[in-house]
Amino acid sequence: MRKIIATGIVGIFVLMCFAGAASAINISKIEENSMEKEKLLEIASQGADINDITLEDDAFHKTNSIYHIETWYFDAVFSNEYSMAVIVSVLQKDNIGKVLTGLYIYKDTELIYRPRTFHSLDQLSFSEEKLDMKISDETIMKCDVKSNGRWKYHVSEDFDDVSVNLNFVNMTDGWKVNITGGWWLVSPRLKVSGSLTIEGQTISVSGEGYHDHNWFYVNTPLMQEGWHFGNIAGDSLGITWANIMKDGDIGDSITVLNQKNANPISISPDNVKLTVEEYVVNNDKKIPKIFSLKVDSDQVKANFNVETLNFNYVELPLLSYWRFHLRIVGTITLGEVTEKIDNIGISELMKFAKVDISRGKNTENNRISNLKDLFRSDLFNRLSNLKSLLFERLLKF
Repeated sequence: MRKIIATGIVGIFVLMCFAGAASAINISKIEENSMEKEKLLEIASQGADINDITLEDDAFHKTNSIYHIETWYFDAVFSNEYSMAVIVSVLQKDNIGKVLTGLYIYKDTELIYRPRTFHSLDQLSFSEEKLDMKISDETIMKCDVKSNGRWKYHVSEDFDDVSVNLNFVNMTDGWKVNITGGWWLVSPRLKVSGSLTIEGQTISVSGEGYHDHNWFYVNTPLMQEGWHFGNIAGDSLGITWANIMKDGDIGDSITVLNQKNANPISISPDNVKLTVEEYVVNNDKKIPKIFSLKVDSDQVKANFNVETLNFNYVELPLLSYWRFHLRIVGTITLGEVTEKIDNIGISELMKFAKVDISRGKNTENNRISNLKDLFRSDLFNRLSNLKSLLFERLLKF
């Protein structure tokens, strides 16, 4: 029984802080479900207040108050047939916690490796002044400033059959934004070089990458329905878009124009429209196959058609997650400059399961509605207490 409880609790930790892959599924193999065009996400009426970032922002943030999860994510699409994603997640309060690392290697957008490891917090050493993280004295992530002022990340992960040794150098300024339940740091344009080692064979790689870093409390799934985000990269211009979905409330909508050698520009969600042209149904949930992203503001114009090439999926208790490889075709205009873009990008969609007790008959009855509101509040408190108890037990195993 102890092993079963531990496994279940670890599953809850995984679902909240780590999006891995159970399998790779080619989109052409999915039976499509014909549906009318509709928005995947209702664009919120509030914009994003983005801020500059410092080296300290991208470091580890130790807390003694409440359990939190902090995640560092890197992905890259290389000039050969390979692409990859690296994730490091830390659950921490005081001097107790867990560390989860993972590596995902793709070939022609098909997932071919997905090793993952757990570590205790006492195996982790880190700096709170800049990103400099080691596990058992082996550096896994580090950030330094080059002589030209650019930030250089070194990422190294070594598993039994596969490893990565990569350098990421930023080509545009990063930014940070507060979101429901935490915050999100983005470095959207990174030049990547280094090597992959697969079953003893070392492969030199180069390409373009993306990095983000988020921090949130363990009860964030009770405040969110999930999120959907992606990154579009051109020669000198690009767009990062995201929507943090909240249950029955306005979400956090984020659309940012990234540009080399200039400041990022936050775009009002009133000027952004994301429309799904075609869905597929996967594991009983609708996910986008083809969608369009349009921006029409005084400063920025953009028009993109996005088609899913492939995705990998994971389902764990209370969570569904998809990482997509996308074909992105379109244009961005800033002032007198227009760029055409036709490349492959990576995005993700995450949905937390929700308990919905509001459906049923006689909802117009005020007395019934009030009882449901009371029950919903009580349920929220009970789930919060249960989740805190589960995490406390996790840390004792």
